[in-house]
Amino acid sequence: MSVTEAVKQIKVQNKLNFDKKEFIVFIANFILATIFSFSGFSVDFSPFGVSFCASAGKRYIIISALGASLGYILSGDSISSLRYIASILALIVIFGALKPFKELRDSIATPIFSTFVCLFVTGLAVVLAEKITVLSFLICFSESLLGAFTAFLFTEARTVLALKGSIYSLTSKEAISLIICFSLLLLSLKNIEIFNIYPAHIIAALIILICAKYSKEAGGTIVGVCTGITMSLGTGNIFLLAFYSLGGLIAGVVSTFGKIVSF
Repeated sequence: MSVTEAVKQIKVQNKLNFDKKEFIVFIANFILATIFSFSGFSVDFSPFGVSFCASAGKRYIIISALGASLGYILSGDSISSLRYIASILALIVIFGALKPFKELRDSIATPIFSTFVCLFVTGLAVVLAEKITVLSFLICFSESLLGAFTAFLFTEARTVLALKGSIYSLTSKEAISLIICFSLLLLSLKNIEIFNIYPAHIIAALIILICAKYSKEAGGTIVGVCTGITMSLGTGNIFLLAFYSLGGLIAGVVSTFGKIVSF
């Protein structure tokens, strides 16, 4: 085999490996977008699928939009589903319009601001179509703010994973962003029950224990608070916040006494 043929073969192999990796990333974006569209506090307060699409960027926004739209359709509430799908379509239009402006399109402020505008405009349209009240307006506004904040977290998580690729080199801020994103992912499992056992709570407790074991009090408390806030808001049980936060702190404190005590 000549040198030229060997180089061509290597290029073809690298391209195939790249295509396989890209295919996996595309599938992962589709699945995660579908799951996050279920990860709401209720069927009409579920902005996380829209936020995930906003963080996807130009490369993965279409496949993420398809996954999120599927999730919202399967949620069962037709009005809310149409509203969130309209928000996703508006995001696609915005990112398409910003295509010539690379610096603005790639700015971290773009997914945050776009998510807020899309959620607020579509939410306000639904509120105006019904009877508008101060409470309904505040709910619409707070959901838009939450969606914008979540879009920031998703964008940060994507950036961190793309640049570092390892959880061992994360800063505390980056780790918290990933933990909150994972907690939101658990919200999609909050209503799944197997013989009166909720897998979401078991997974959350295991994550807290693992972080407490390796990061002591700080890790256990931070993960406990993040998970507790998310799960308590999602389930309506405020006691989960105290349970996870205090449990993480205690697990972190006793982790220094050995495996039997900490676990």
